[in-house]
Amino acid sequence: MARGLGVRASRFAPGAGGTSLSLNFTAGSLDSSITFTRASSGTRFNSAGTLVTETTNVARFDYNPSTLAALGLLMEEARTNLCLQSEVFGTTWVPTLASISSNAIAAPDGNTTADKLVEDATVTNTHLDVQSLTFTAAAHTFSVFAKAAERTWIRLIIFDGTTAFAAYFNIGSGAVGTITGAATATIQTINTGYYRCVLTATTLAAAGNVAIRLATADNGDTYTGNGSSGAYLWGAQVEAAAFATSYIATTTIAVTRALDVATI
Repeated sequence: MARGLGVRASRFAPGAGGTSLSLNFTAGSLDSSITFTRASSGTRFNSAGTLVTETTNVARFDYNPSTLAALGLLMEEARTNLCLQSEVFGTTWVPTLASISSNAIAAPDGNTTADKLVEDATVTNTHLDVQSLTFTAAAHTFSVFAKAAERTWIRLIIFDGTTAFAAYFNIGSGAVGTITGAATATIQTINTGYYRCVLTATTLAAAGNVAIRLATADNGDTYTGNGSSGAYLWGAQVEAAAFATSYIATTTIAVTRALDVATI
């Protein structure tokens, strides 16, 4: 993604002092000389740190969701969220030795649509939510917004049928823990207590899955559950690319956000 903080362009004519054009993309509106298009809706963070959706052909002026600093005009390539039911973790997703408490708390967009992944009481095992996917031979990025409840660690996994790429995330302090496989991981702070956890790996072209495991600590996703503890989840996304972009909501099919185009 790209954000424009400002640009100054000058055009000079022979025998004249020249003209200049000054554009400030942190002002929250576009100069009349700019034409903006995007053939779909798109999301951004507003000045309060809330995730909001802009409709087709509306420019997105983004803010840092932690510091609330203006980031400028958000310009992104087209991307598709391959993960279905991005906000409903009990449909298409399969909870394993766990259950889903639906619409448990407010999500990053302010609506009460974040689910809680709750462990069962199984002894010495993993407690997770998993979704099957078919990967291409390319980089894939799996991300989710997570908020601590009784559990302050989660583990994200991309499994391409051969290799499990994974990373632990401390969703209490905002730190990345142990990474396994040839993967990279980052975590982004959201000012509402959420963190966007991001895992990237290059997969084979094969059937596999993505999974979210609860954990008690770094390297601690195998444990005896108590039947009530868990963590809050919202906004799962899988992109066939090497980095995450703005959130794209899905239900029963994959959804594409169109390219942002600004011309003078």
